[in-house]
Amino acid sequence: MVTAELAAARRRRADALVALEAATDEVGRQEARLADQVRGAYMTGRVTGLAVMVQATDLRDLVERAVTVSYVISADQDVLRRLDLARRRAVQLHAGMVRAERARAAAGLRHRSAELRRLIRQEELARRAAGAGGGSILGPGPPCDLSGTSAAERWIIMNESSGYPTADNPASTAFGLGQLLLGNRILYLGEDYATTDCGRQLWAFRAYVRDRYGTAGRAKAFWQANGWY
Repeated sequence: MVTAELAAARRRRADALVALEAATDEVGRQEARLADQVRGAYMTGRVTGLAVMVQATDLRDLVERAVTVSYVISADQDVLRRLDLARRRAVQLHAGMVRAERARAAAGLRHRSAELRRLIRQEELARRAAGAGGGSILGPGPPCDLSGTSAAERWIIMNESSGYPTADNPASTAFGLGQLLLGNRILYLGEDYATTDCGRQLWAFRAYVRDRYGTAGRAKAFWQANGWY
């Protein structure tokens, strides 16, 4: 479903781009046509409007010049009208392309989010099956300074990793202070998902607790009831 939506958004974006290019070309053609008329009037000395009327030598000449002026004005207005329509069309198509691009980006984000949620769910099920929760292997290096954490945060971290940012669970992809699974580490840390920096890990741990449980107290209560959080 998400993949089909993403493909449709990409098609709409491509169609909007083609239409916008066509409208832009039309604007260019109409502007060039108008410019040619202006240059022609300047180079040939043709004049329009009141100047033409003033130069009339008699009534018959005046009538002929009036007809000519009417034709020229009509032709100019037609070019201007075409140019205005082309510009309006270009603006509308640009707005449509922006909407298509936003839809494509949103569909892509939903697609990635769906894949990430699937990965997270898969790893959570694997963790439960493996009985994870306090089964981490402590890696090298000193533990993190947890003096700035709340009592509930410290309780969870100490039960998960004993405060070591290199704590690793061989039964799953859980790693670090809060033993976040790979999917959650990617979600909160992006390309830095393997970091052992205490500050970055603590930030990701808190973000996970906030998004999933609301407070560290609730996360601790869940952990105590289930052996994991």
